[in-house]
Amino acid sequence: MTVLQCALVCLLLLTHGALAEAPRVPIIYSSDLYHPPADPDDHFDTAVLFAMPEFDIRCVILDNGKGRQVEPGVKAEFRQRIGRAPLEQLMHITGRKVKYAPGLPAALTSTSDKGLEQPPEHQKGVEMMLAELRASEQKVTLFLNGSCRDFAAAFNREPELFQQKVKAIYCNAGIVVDKGAVSQIDYNVELDPAAFFRLFETGVPLYWCSTRPKMSERAPGGPYSTNFWIHEQRIIRAGSPQVENFFIYCLTSSQEDPLKFLDSGFQKIPMARAFAGDGGRFIWCTAPFCHAAGRSIYRQGIADFHALQPAEAERLGIAANKVELFDFVPAQVKTKEPLKSLEIEVKGAPADSMVKVFHRPVTDTDYRSVMESVLANLAAELGRKPQTP
Repeated sequence: MTVLQCALVCLLLLTHGALAEAPRVPIIYSSDLYHPPADPDDHFDTAVLFAMPEFDIRCVILDNGKGRQVEPGVKAEFRQRIGRAPLEQLMHITGRKVKYAPGLPAALTSTSDKGLEQPPEHQKGVEMMLAELRASEQKVTLFLNGSCRDFAAAFNREPELFQQKVKAIYCNAGIVVDKGAVSQIDYNVELDPAAFFRLFETGVPLYWCSTRPKMSERAPGGPYSTNFWIHEQRIIRAGSPQVENFFIYCLTSSQEDPLKFLDSGFQKIPMARAFAGDGGRFIWCTAPFCHAAGRSIYRQGIADFHALQPAEAERLGIAANKVELFDFVPAQVKTKEPLKSLEIEVKGAPADSMVKVFHRPVTDTDYRSVMESVLANLAAELGRKPQTP
């Protein structure tokens, strides 16, 4: 064995050892992921999930908020809308094998609705989730980006199992303010209000990740919003050729074979799309994913920020460069008007509250610039490290 080969083997062993030290986080993910995309931000969010090898992805529910996710062969005219293509691409890039199924297609009729009256062919998402909870020896984190329907229906069917096996729920929906009655006029909430309000009644720790109060382009999100604006090209170009093509396949709504496209060489997004405004967008889930994984933010260079496990930051000698960019703070939440508004109190809420809300103690500008760098580095990380199936 040559000196170079020995060095490469040592590097591989060190990398594997560093990954082995990271705590494994069993997670079930629900996302309104489509292809062609309803909103490409879901592709960026799902890429972050797959970029973190400490996530043990038990299954993915393809959220059916508007009744568009269907299995291949059920309705041919909707077949291309299922999120199968991006999931298969991410599994190919990372070497993971992940179960997935579409969720319930109709809104729950009440907060206690189990969704059992909905068509049998649409029950697989909830059934898959409950099966994974039953089989898990560890408590599982639930993370949603879309409607809250399938998590709420699962709780309504087996509340004791849910409370025994769910570690926490990360809910990316709704609006948080410091204090007062807040109408929950938000896209994800309006997909299924009964399901959203039900999540506050499960008795399971809820990490509430707010949207921004104003939905205008590049509007500041405020101190309780997870969103930040990115320049797409920076994120896309940070990754390997396969990762670049993953994003380009999404942004061009390609109908080519999804796996062959990944290895088809460098693809160019039509320049007209970039200059027409498609070069930037809001991203929502990066910071909550970092929190769920146990990662913190560290500065490694000028305007260069990474989401790392504390042990990895120590190994790199940058533990002292931790950036206090966001946290989750206790909140007291109760229904003000059923399925419409919540009474929220953040300041003065008891420390043991079951609801914690995302909070950023920095300016919108600082949050945006740091998180864009974090996301670019996660895109660069995607598929590079050994992954555990």
